[in-house]
Amino acid sequence: MVLLAAVSLIALAWDQISDAWKVIGLALLSLAMVSAGTTLAENRPRQQIAAAAITGTGGALGFVTIIGAVLLVDLQTSVAIALMAAWGFVLLLVSWTAGQFFTAVVSALGALVTVGFAWVQANAYPGRAALIWALVNGYLVALAVVSALLAHYAQRMRLAAWLPATAMVVTAVAWCSVRPCCCALRRDRRRPAVPARRGATASGASLRAAAVPRGRTQRRRLGVGRGRRDHDPRGAAPRAGSHDPAGDS
Repeated sequence: MVLLAAVSLIALAWDQISDAWKVIGLALLSLAMVSAGTTLAENRPRQQIAAAAITGTGGALGFVTIIGAVLLVDLQTSVAIALMAAWGFVLLLVSWTAGQFFTAVVSALGALVTVGFAWVQANAYPGRAALIWALVNGYLVALAVVSALLAHYAQRMRLAAWLPATAMVVTAVAWCSVRPCCCALRRDRRRPAVPARRGATASGASLRAAAVPRGRTQRRRLGVGRGRRDHDPRGAAPRAGSHDPAGDS
């Protein structure tokens, strides 16, 4: 009942809370949940499932907090990628300490979210694409090294040998994401620039378009169809200046 009342109060006052306090509150909640899950796993080994659920929820909430900071308080993309990478390593350390493989899975999912976030930002801001993918490459190298070390030294954690496989999956997804961006940048650089013609303005084009004759009135003004009136089969009078053979005789 107390939790329900707290959630209801937050929902009612959510629009009145500033964006900065929202991000800070979510960050503190994420840290609290990860700490509670780790403490529960160490003190009560029989409640590993509940501890893993609490830790995993807090870890996922940390990535959501960083993305929310980008959307709400205009956090820089490079700083956000660095924070997401650091948070992923924190979750890997927690999984090694508490012996929870589920937390390592959440860290791998967070790494995929980081790559997807980098792909979106690189497409939205092509000028920052080189810096963004450089940060992602450094993160992937560090992730591979940390995963290999944990697989060798984490004897308490089950399925620790699969940690390098998760790093390989993240690297493959990053490679598939960065390749189209690189191809698009190469096409833009190789595309020749079309020089503008001198004197070719929009006003000149509109004047040339307006000079095109349209309708019967304009054709009559330009003299179109006068030959038909000169040779009228109904006996119309010839125009002045035309040659009359009857008059010569």
